[in-house]
Amino acid sequence: MTTSQATTTTASTPTAGLTEAAARATLRAACAAAGLEPAGARLLRLGENAVFALAGRPVVVRVSRAAALPRARRELAVARWLERVGFPAVRALPDVPGPSLLDGRVVTFWRELPDHGGTAPFPALAEALRGLHELPAEDAPPLPALDPVAEVAGHLAQAGGAPVPEADLEFLRQRVTELREETAALRPELPAGPVHGDAHKGNYLRAADGSAILIDLEHVAHGPREWDLATAFGIPCRGFGWLGEDDYRRAVRAVGFDVVAWPGFDVLLRLRLTAMTTALLRDTPHDPAARAEFARRVATLRGGTDASGWRRG
Repeated sequence: MTTSQATTTTASTPTAGLTEAAARATLRAACAAAGLEPAGARLLRLGENAVFALAGRPVVVRVSRAAALPRARRELAVARWLERVGFPAVRALPDVPGPSLLDGRVVTFWRELPDHGGTAPFPALAEALRGLHELPAEDAPPLPALDPVAEVAGHLAQAGGAPVPEADLEFLRQRVTELREETAALRPELPAGPVHGDAHKGNYLRAADGSAILIDLEHVAHGPREWDLATAFGIPCRGFGWLGEDDYRRAVRAVGFDVVAWPGFDVLLRLRLTAMTTALLRDTPHDPAARAEFARRVATLRGGTDASGWRRG
């Protein structure tokens, strides 16, 4: 089926948080419509989306937080493009309704990838990003312009009722204003083109040969390659301390560009840390751990850019 063939049912506004119970209810409805069996589905991830692996077939079902059908249609178009050019990425499941809008959430179906040891190592991620960035832009489907600041602003716009100090929200709003000005003034050195948009290590799975397989295509956009390189290597090294200096240097050799040495890196670092902080707002109404982590991250933003104490996830 094409991306325009979407099954639409209830269009109610979803809650700010996505719980496992709510996601499973949507999963059951989506599987019933697609002729798939949801019993025994295993939760793989609960974050920006809820991701389930079905028990009876090698199928992964992703339930979004919101009714973002245009983004889901674009994501499936990106998946078909990457499959057509032979790029190692997750593949959409053929012959199922999708994307589907159920209970105010978008559902998409994907082929399950074999488990070869979790996420890909950083050197493999570097090779994968270089390959993605080398794909001809003219062959890609229509892609939006990369705008991470808009995503941060969206998190804040939807923060009404979040049980966090108003002073923290005002601090973040002011920070968004500053980041918008700073990013507009950036002068990238690399040519713009298709970028992953959310190139952290958790979005690249390990293949049988140790290479990386790209997953989570919903942020793919047209923009500066520096954003991907900062997200994948520069920030894990300098912001979190998750990537050692030697491994970072190997990544630099693989991609041919030292993003940390680029004059705009600090702006991207602050932007990424701000995005990761505001993303937690959606979970603060129902998750005490999210509230505590939000407070920790705001304190980091107020004090600098050392995020080594942040809880992963």
